[in-house]
Amino acid sequence: MFRSLCLVLCCTLIAGCSGDIATADGTGGRLLEYKGGNIVLERTLTSDEAKDATNWLKEHGKNWSRDFVTYAPDVLAYLDHADGTSFGLYVFPQSVVFVSRGSQLKKKFAESETRKLVSLLGLGTES
Repeated sequence: MFRSLCLVLCCTLIAGCSGDIATADGTGGRLLEYKGGNIVLERTLTSDEAKDATNWLKEHGKNWSRDFVTYAPDVLAYLDHADGTSFGLYVFPQSVVFVSRGSQLKKKFAESETRKLVSLLGLGTES
């Protein structure tokens, strides 16, 4: 009986491992760029960059998958909101990881989409 209950619980958790992202408008934040595991750029995001990145996220907010891996990103943006909440975006050439309130979601993208996000964050497309 216990084994059956565990199996049902695990299947329920696995089935619920995807989601959509809804977030408030960004007001600012911090941007870090990494090369070879080292920070090569660290700066404050402008309110326009934060709003643009948040709008990009809203456009791509459906069908993210829960993720439990630890990453060393190419680009890391921490975005702040007027309501005091914040979230992180780990940007890679073909995926983005969203981290907020102990939850982590990941979604694969074409490189053109991640380059667009990196550009919205104020970095050149060579990143």
